[in-house]
Amino acid sequence: LTASSGAILFLAVLRQRGLGETPAEAAIAAAVEIALVLLGAQLMYWAKNEIVGREKRFENLVDHVPVAIWQEDFSGVAAWLRALRFGGLTDLRAYLEDRPDRVRYGASLIRVDNVNDAAMNLLQTDDKASLLGPLNVDHIVEETLDALVEEMVAVWEGRAQFTIDVTGQTARGAPMEGYMLLAAPETSAGIDWSKVVVAMVDVSEQRAARRRLQQIIDSKDEFVASVSHELRTPLTTVIGLAQELRTNEDVIDAAEREELLGLIADQAMDVGNIVDDLLVAARADIGTIAIDVQPTNVEREIRQLLDGMQLVAMPVLRVNPEATAH
Repeated sequence: LTASSGAILFLAVLRQRGLGETPAEAAIAAAVEIALVLLGAQLMYWAKNEIVGREKRFENLVDHVPVAIWQEDFSGVAAWLRALRFGGLTDLRAYLEDRPDRVRYGASLIRVDNVNDAAMNLLQTDDKASLLGPLNVDHIVEETLDALVEEMVAVWEGRAQFTIDVTGQTARGAPMEGYMLLAAPETSAGIDWSKVVVAMVDVSEQRAARRRLQQIIDSKDEFVASVSHELRTPLTTVIGLAQELRTNEDVIDAAEREELLGLIADQAMDVGNIVDDLLVAARADIGTIAIDVQPTNVEREIRQLLDGMQLVAMPVLRVNPEATAH
């Protein structure tokens, strides 16, 4: 209050001497001027505190939101791209796809201003300082280059919001896949590339599960093809021998008929065994398989296997006829 009174008196004296105003007029005008100055100062103080408060609230929200978020400065990238455009470049994507070194240079112009706890957890690091500042191009793997190209193309095209599919690595070298969403504020002067907010949704587990599911589907397809082949061989024998019996029944003697019927029975048993195996596999998948251990003659099993292979010459077997397996 004392300082304001002194300022009013000082201005009143100046106005009275310089403008020839009466003491009352000079005092009123000086008081109004000082009031306007104080009001302006108060408004500036309030605006500054409001801006600082909003920034702190925003930073607090970013720090504690459960989504990985980075605050990045792309202004260096935007300036570099403007220079390329001024130099006559028209197709940025083709330019970058043939020059991975330029992609890394452009990435080095990105500055990370802040990262939240979720982003540090995603990257598997607790060293926040190592993540801030210019982007470390030494940590950029080959799989990440495509995502960086898409980022630069988005800046080139003036897209304030865009989404990118990202593949990379954590600080510990673990693979990481996700969707990255980038957004820059739009002002009356254009897009402010100095305050880009980057959010990433980790989908590594979902994509790994999808790949495992595809492997299971491929394995099932291979399994069906293999089983079809295994069934075709004995069924072909059964059909062929049965047709032989039906067509030449009058000319086949009893001994030959007995032999053919025996082969048909053996091959039909092989088909039955395959079907049994399929049923066992199905029960195993749903956890209802029951185990019944029984002694089995090894020589008999081997001979049945060789008979089903329809070899031209039967190999010599040296097997203990009494050997059994459980």
